[in-house]
Amino acid sequence: MTAPIDVFVFGDRQTAAWNAVAPQFQIVDAGADFTGGLQLNALVEASQSEFVAFVSDSPEEFPAVLEQLGERMQATAELQAVLPVGRDDEISKWIWEEFPADLATLIQPVATFHAALFRKEALTKFGPFRDVDEPLWDWVMTVAQANPAAIAICECDAVLPAGQLELPALAPEEPLPDRDWLHKRLCEAAPAGSALLAGLLQVHDYLDESHSVSQNMEDTALGDHWHGIMHRREPDYSNAKYWYRRIGQSSLFPELAQHADRILTAQKSAAAEQQRQKLRTPRDWDAFAFIDFCEEQSENDDSLAEAARQIQFWEMLLLLRMSCE
Repeated sequence: MTAPIDVFVFGDRQTAAWNAVAPQFQIVDAGADFTGGLQLNALVEASQSEFVAFVSDSPEEFPAVLEQLGERMQATAELQAVLPVGRDDEISKWIWEEFPADLATLIQPVATFHAALFRKEALTKFGPFRDVDEPLWDWVMTVAQANPAAIAICECDAVLPAGQLELPALAPEEPLPDRDWLHKRLCEAAPAGSALLAGLLQVHDYLDESHSVSQNMEDTALGDHWHGIMHRREPDYSNAKYWYRRIGQSSLFPELAQHADRILTAQKSAAAEQQRQKLRTPRDWDAFAFIDFCEEQSENDDSLAEAARQIQFWEMLLLLRMSCE
């Protein structure tokens, strides 16, 4: 890439790697962490470059990653922001392949990508960063809602660090008040009373709000399924089983069984293999056994609980895809 990039690095950086990069990078240590939209606006305003990047805890691979992002940006005039995805990040790639950018940005927080490159002029087109707890994610949503073609992911050659995607908990707490902006975003983006809204609220732990939507969709396959997931996470396991009996054999279960089989097989443990047999993967899916699995792991924080959260997230993703068809 020939155009210079101002790179604002939050957290620790590998100094030797950054000192060796090409002169088009102007590296600025921006502090320990993102502190809010006002800080980001000030950094961008002080930039003299056409392109600006925010990077968190940058490893030695990131100079090469930013060069690749810059090449992608310059090749497509309509692009205003690009997010890096490692070649082994299957969940992120799946989300952005299956959903348009305006939905993908609602599902996946920008912090999971470790970096973002954007045109400085985009803040004039789409407005500045707002002073919310995740201003970059909020701004990317604004861009994607206005023009889904203006934002994209770029699969990078480098093996990036594991994403920071925080999988939905099996039995979550209520979102904190500083996330009210996110609730408003979700309600503005999805049609009122829709399965898509019930799903987006559920993914981000707005259980009561999701419940209100799914209750008004009773006797529909999508509404009943989101209703069942809500009660499983509430947690009210017997009630969840009631709703899964109403669901019967969902058309997403065969694909979910494949994901669950892959996740549990990768555990390479006797406990995971026992659970795989209970779920009857990969040829079948026992939703009631999965409810029991979630109950067993709801207060654990080991690899098997992580597997349960991964499977739950795949169920949500597959149901979200059905909800927007």
